[in-house]
Amino acid sequence: MSTNTAITKLLLRLALATFAALLVAGCGESDPGPGAVGGGELSTEGQRQDYVDGVTRALSQLGSATQGPEFARAVDGGNRKQLQVAALAWQQGGAQLKGLNPPKDAVEGHKALVVAVGALDQWNRRIVAAAPNKAMTKKLARQAGASPASQQFEAAVCQLVDAGYEVVDPGVCTPLANAGAPVG
Repeated sequence: MSTNTAITKLLLRLALATFAALLVAGCGESDPGPGAVGGGELSTEGQRQDYVDGVTRALSQLGSATQGPEFARAVDGGNRKQLQVAALAWQQGGAQLKGLNPPKDAVEGHKALVVAVGALDQWNRRIVAAAPNKAMTKKLARQAGASPASQQFEAAVCQLVDAGYEVVDPGVCTPLANAGAPVG
């Protein structure tokens, strides 16, 4: 099993939620959709959905950066080049998040998420710097997965879900869903 099992489970769920959201959102580019009001501005519900779509895309980018067998092999093998690519993809996902304009009731959760992503970016940089030392890249990846930054990431995502922004499956954020997660 991966050294960051809890993050892997969360980001896998994020990826599935992203895929579902993209399927729904992919219909009809010329139609402004039900959220549009006069003058091309979005209604409150349209703004909320626009924000959810943006966070979902960013979370998908973050998940693709640090999840899956390629990333695990890069960590296990201390492959600096692959780890650099993953770190860059993570930074791009972070930039997507920073570029979003959250609705008022999501500002606090959004800020917490941006901070957590930035803190995890620092872990990615440490992992890249440790390559090609396989033992050190593995150790740092385990530490990152159990770090306060990782916990803050999950808490921020769940804070958005609790505020009514389904950026992941709401079941991911229930105490029972997290009961089996390893405690760092």
